[in-house]
Amino acid sequence: MYAFRFLIDCCACCAAYFSTPVVIRRHMIAKAAALYLLVAHLAVAQVPETSIPSNCEKTIWQTEDSPDRTWKANSFRVVCDLGLSSSASAIVEIFHRRDANLRKVVLGMDLPSDPADRPHIRWVSPAKLAITVATGSTFGLRVAEYQGIQVDVNYCPDDPKLNQDMLEWRARYRKWIQDTTVWTEKKNADPMFRDPKPALPPPPERPSSCESSEAPN
Repeated sequence: MYAFRFLIDCCACCAAYFSTPVVIRRHMIAKAAALYLLVAHLAVAQVPETSIPSNCEKTIWQTEDSPDRTWKANSFRVVCDLGLSSSASAIVEIFHRRDANLRKVVLGMDLPSDPADRPHIRWVSPAKLAITVATGSTFGLRVAEYQGIQVDVNYCPDDPKLNQDMLEWRARYRKWIQDTTVWTEKKNADPMFRDPKPALPPPPERPSSCESSEAPN
């Protein structure tokens, strides 16, 4: 299933890639490749800290023990140096406290720009981990169950319309980046170019941040 989705995503990326100005193609493909490769690498790695590639830096945000102290869950940031640019992701993993072979990345997503929107983890029971993310978050990897542990992902606020509005705004934002790049190229190439600069699309209004919110039971 994940391989099939990966192929679909790759096709979508290719379409966007060839319709994008040359000046930002390298940046797009590097960022997309880094996210997929990082998530794939972490998803199959079975060793603790050494699972992070050498060109990446890991910063742990939160660590929580399961109620029976059998498992731990971490949420952390991974920033990778790609040479001309960098890639940053937010990751949630669970691992057994006594068996190093039992370790799994259960969530991989783009790094939120607002620290308050980082994924928040909370054990609901020894067999259930709740992860709260900001409405409109997009995922490179999402695992529903591992070793009998249910992994629930909840949006804050839990508003389907706002979630859709956020996804549509991100699409408009990506197009704004492309349009602005084209505008800059034309302006630099033609001193007589007078077209107005593309307007930055405003994001949808959201209620208070999710920084102190708890995932529902």
